[in-house]
Amino acid sequence: MFKRSVLLVIVAACLTSLAAFKAQEAPRYAGATKAGFLLPNGWVVSPVGEQVPVADLPLNILPLPDSRHVLVATSGYNAHELSLIDLEKKAVVDRQAVHESWFGLAASPRFDRIWWSGGGGNVVHRFELDGPKLTRKGTDPKGEGRGGALRGKSHFRSGLALDPQRKVLYALDIDYGTITALDLEAEKELKSASVGSRPYDVVLARNGNLLYVSDWAGRAVHVVDPSDLRTTARTAVGEHPNQLAVHPSDDRVPFRFLG
Repeated sequence: MFKRSVLLVIVAACLTSLAAFKAQEAPRYAGATKAGFLLPNGWVVSPVGEQVPVADLPLNILPLPDSRHVLVATSGYNAHELSLIDLEKKAVVDRQAVHESWFGLAASPRFDRIWWSGGGGNVVHRFELDGPKLTRKGTDPKGEGRGGALRGKSHFRSGLALDPQRKVLYALDIDYGTITALDLEAEKELKSASVGSRPYDVVLARNGNLLYVSDWAGRAVHVVDPSDLRTTARTAVGEHPNQLAVHPSDDRVPFRFLG
């Protein structure tokens, strides 16, 4: 009788422990929770301020002149989307999805035309912006992607810079190590030239007479003549320089490192 009682107690304890274990191991998924935002590594963070949900891996944000709207470009595992966000409403008011993209984003002076780099699709996506309406122009080919590297060199469009005076869009190909000048009116390639080993981002100087190109693998920033795409200078800066910016009131060119 004693042995049976002991056995029942052990079985009951095991069942209780198993139930507690199952309760503790209930599946959880990354995303918003009552306690904060659950990250894939199991940590929970509490973001400051208010958030507007977008697709994963937002790589670039372009504020519009009205100080109310921004364009956000996402290029993660899920949909690659260009989202128009109303900051007052705290909502996405329009979005356009593409097959492939990367961070490069440029706008015309009136912000009625938008260009977005196509990443492994080896294209530059084009859009028109009319108030709260974002409209895609042209087609969205799937392109060769990085799978082309198995057959040889692949293409991957990265940084973009617009020269409104020359009416030229400069586009980088990080895999081919080139910079290309594209005519905005005729929508055709004007010229292409080598620049560094893995050019990542490009910006136009305030006076429009120079282009600056970050070289991810070359640990340098190149100075390029926009008229003929010649590299006229090279400055060593350290590991993995990527996105660039032009200071609004002087000639400094801040840039970001990524290890």
